[in-house]
Amino acid sequence: MNKSYSLITLLTMFIVVSGCAAVTAPNTMFRGDTARSGYFNTGDISNEPIEKWKFQTKDRIYSSPTVAGDFIYVGSNDGHLYVISLADGKLAWTFKTGGNIESSPTVSADTIYFGSWDGYLYAVDRKTHLLRWRYKTAGLVYSSPLLVGDSIYVGSDDFKVYAINATTGKKKWSYDAGAGVYSSPSLSGSVLISASLDGVIHGINSITGQKVWGFATKMPIYSTPVAKNGRVYFGSDDRFFRALDAQTGKEIWNFRTGNKIYASATLEGDDVIFASTDGFVYALNEKTGKKNWEYKTYGAIYSSPVLTNNTVYIASTDGFLYALGRQSGKARWKKNLNKEIYAAPALKDGTIIIAGTDGQLIAFK
Repeated sequence: MNKSYSLITLLTMFIVVSGCAAVTAPNTMFRGDTARSGYFNTGDISNEPIEKWKFQTKDRIYSSPTVAGDFIYVGSNDGHLYVISLADGKLAWTFKTGGNIESSPTVSADTIYFGSWDGYLYAVDRKTHLLRWRYKTAGLVYSSPLLVGDSIYVGSDDFKVYAINATTGKKKWSYDAGAGVYSSPSLSGSVLISASLDGVIHGINSITGQKVWGFATKMPIYSTPVAKNGRVYFGSDDRFFRALDAQTGKEIWNFRTGNKIYASATLEGDDVIFASTDGFVYALNEKTGKKNWEYKTYGAIYSSPVLTNNTVYIASTDGFLYALGRQSGKARWKKNLNKEIYAAPALKDGTIIIAGTDGQLIAFK
């Protein structure tokens, strides 16, 4: 066994592999957890919310905001990471990089991790706001980093998936994915799941970086795979949404939509919910792939849905934010934002945060 891995990492892997519990890292990240489930254990917003505050950046926002403690962390195409007060929308501080930030930040107790189009993975100190380290890849970093124990996993447009020591910024291993990696990695047991633009889902040993399995679709994959219940759920440009066995990569079922799928799914219980650029939100039975309901919006959907106990929240390029009943798929309310949304919403204590392509961040209560 490689002695360079900490006791925390090894214990984490043991817990995951043994099936005692799902990994819940002590940090906040894209899609909420290491499974990338998009599920948030918070109260529902049952009525149409009212605007609480707005914050304007200097360029478009595609980075999904992350909420940690009393602050929101979000990247902008103006090259800055913004840290904004959740309470009043006031700017706390910023950190400048050399490129667009479409990667969503991962926030631990003391560090913020995110990627930039300048090719670096950044680790910035939450207290001092100074750079702790940065790791240079050979391509743009769209991927949102995954933090597990003392390892940060991230993909790059240089065709590689990286495992980086979260404290030192030193590379543990890299994996050749064969094409650019825009989506964000997820974890199922000891298997790291990643997708590449040649249409392949990769199962990678998270400790060694060795290939476990690969599953090929016919077209690029941009969506982040959800790894939960021993399965991998994802959509592709080939219009199919699929469930694979997380340990073998074998297809369990597939569901065809009317267009390409860029958004990541959300999953809790028996429901797997996702959206397509055909404008529909779909809810499937996660075991069988059979459709429970569908809901039609009037624009293509790129934004990933988020799920609470009873409500699905999703934004469409038709300019609306929708709240749909989890069981029925019927609209509880919809809010006209008058802007296109590509980033996923964030939820915290009855507040929903939305980032738009106009560079604006809005909080609704």
